[in-house]
Amino acid sequence: MRRRGRLRVNAVQQTLVPTRRADGVRADLMCAAGAAVLVAAAFSVPFIMGRAWSEHLIAAAAPIFGIWEPHIGWGTGPAIVIAVLVVLTGPELARRLPWRPMLLSAWAASVAWTFSLAMIDGWQEGFAGRRLARHEEYLWEAGRVTDIGGMLHGFSGRILDFQPDSWATHVSGHPAGALLTFVALDRIGLGGGAWAAWVVVLAGCSSAVAVPIALNALGSPERARKAVPFLILAPAAVWIGVSADALFAGVTVWAVALASGLLFGYGLYLNYGLTLMVIPAGAVLLVRGLRGVVPAVAALIGVALVVAAFTASGFWWLDGYHLVVQRYYQGIASERPYSYWVWGNLAATVCAVGLACAAALHRVVRGVVAPVLGASNPRCSDDSDSRHPGRADLRRSDGADTRQVGEVGGSRHSGGAGSRNSGMLLAGIYNERAGFGGSRPHARRDDGVDTRDDGMGARDDVGGSREFGIDARGGAVSWSLWLDRWRSGVDPAALLAAAGLIAILAADLSGLSKAETERIWLPFDMWLLAGAALLPTRNVRVWLAVQALAALSINHLLKTNW
Repeated sequence: MRRRGRLRVNAVQQTLVPTRRADGVRADLMCAAGAAVLVAAAFSVPFIMGRAWSEHLIAAAAPIFGIWEPHIGWGTGPAIVIAVLVVLTGPELARRLPWRPMLLSAWAASVAWTFSLAMIDGWQEGFAGRRLARHEEYLWEAGRVTDIGGMLHGFSGRILDFQPDSWATHVSGHPAGALLTFVALDRIGLGGGAWAAWVVVLAGCSSAVAVPIALNALGSPERARKAVPFLILAPAAVWIGVSADALFAGVTVWAVALASGLLFGYGLYLNYGLTLMVIPAGAVLLVRGLRGVVPAVAALIGVALVVAAFTASGFWWLDGYHLVVQRYYQGIASERPYSYWVWGNLAATVCAVGLACAAALHRVVRGVVAPVLGASNPRCSDDSDSRHPGRADLRRSDGADTRQVGEVGGSRHSGGAGSRNSGMLLAGIYNERAGFGGSRPHARRDDGVDTRDDGMGARDDVGGSREFGIDARGGAVSWSLWLDRWRSGVDPAALLAAAGLIAILAADLSGLSKAETERIWLPFDMWLLAGAALLPTRNVRVWLAVQALAALSINHLLKTNW
């Protein structure tokens, strides 16, 4: 009888697993379709409403800041070749290459992809000349700064418009650190558009390294490797090459990945909106619990040092922020309708991160929320080949997982010594060997029932004798157990993507970013791209092709301002 019952259960499991996978793929397509409809609506509404209304958008190709001008350039061929190579070989190379060579290859491929897209518009117009050297940009002012100390001390006094010495548009709209960066480049002999463009591109493309390092150090090397091709082929490369926001993205993404207070503080003086990077940083601290207190204090000290340095030099961040809000409404922002841009901004973000990220949104939500609700860990729910490569998957005939400690949950590791050692680069906030949030070893049956030990000698089945976070003996909610289980079960890629999404939504609702968010939100987009690692492995090449097609279409159909 027991054997017959076991055979019946296995037959049911074989029926349910494909159904679950089909449902996951169907949800991917529905999310991507919804995002595509949003983008289509954002492009269509200005034409439907007519010229008189659309002129107030002050974006000829709304929701993208640019103009409609189909064209090709000498970068067209290389961009197509790079896209094909990454689609066909990227996922396998990301999985097989040793850790450090894989990261260097990712950076080089990202730079090549970004540069080739920029070259579709030509060397001067697309890269070295117009993008950063226009009269509203940083290089215009950097060459005119003769006294750095005087510039910092008097910076706030020149933010408001309609003054004889008002700063150029982008200089006035950012803290003093942004202009200071380009002044410093000029002083060390790297002046001019070409050098500035290379610095911006190299920094922005380094996000393709920083995000995997963060994921790997959070105990998810498989997710780190799966995210790499999506970070390389991100349509955001259209604006990484070349806008100063790519530099801001590189600085702040590394600030979170390395738990660096100095970089985080520097980021605050590059862009006022980068205060929202506290959301990804806070998400990481939340899963670390008390073990994140010391690194957090160290990071705060680093931030305080940067703030003290700028304040002592004469620039007070809060004064600059309040003046920038006034300057913002002195310009075209007062004409741009919030009723369009509050959702048009999100359409522009879809253009930057691609439909693959949109497809993974339901997986992001599930990866963050499922542990809270006590549901089974969703990491491998419908991706059969996302288990640790090259390691035996030992299962008993009853479906129980008998892999050793460190082979399940967030503690699985791949990539050799380089993968294991990379977590040591992070300043104490991540503990790669302990897994994500110090997860405990647990077994999981094929039917999705979690049989983890709760650390008190009791085994919990979802829906069994002990509810999630509630003592079955009638006690109150055990918040420590609740948080511990969430930390153990949350997916790192989902967590970082959710943090990026929350930062984007907060920036959007503020009303201080109406249009041009395809570049302004690049620092948040990099974390949102991590969510693409949740897509099933068998569909990765299809989604990569979609990403590449989106980037090529935007760059060939539009002349973007950046």
